[in-house]
Amino acid sequence: MKRPIVLGLICAAMFAPASANIIVRPNPFFQNQIITKQQAEMDAVQAVGGGTATEARLDDFHDIRVWEVKVVQRRFDFNVDVNAHNGRILRIQRNGH
Repeated sequence: MKRPIVLGLICAAMFAPASANIIVRPNPFFQNQIITKQQAEMDAVQAVGGGTATEARLDDFHDIRVWEVKVVQRRFDFNVDVNAHNGRILRIQRNGH
């Protein structure tokens, strides 16, 4: 008994006039949203196997928005570039103390 109602709604949506008011919600995947500084720091610390994030700043790297995060460990410090849109690690540079 519910099928005719659902089918009717589907048909009505398919044949609605182009001028009908249709609400389209933007997909956050396609927006220019970035991950938080705290998320970038957690991703960077995890990528190098632990430590403390001491600095993070938003910058551009090869036309990609990135968080540049400095992570300090006991023997090394790291500069980690984290993609600001999806959290992927783009580059890790290790420096000795």
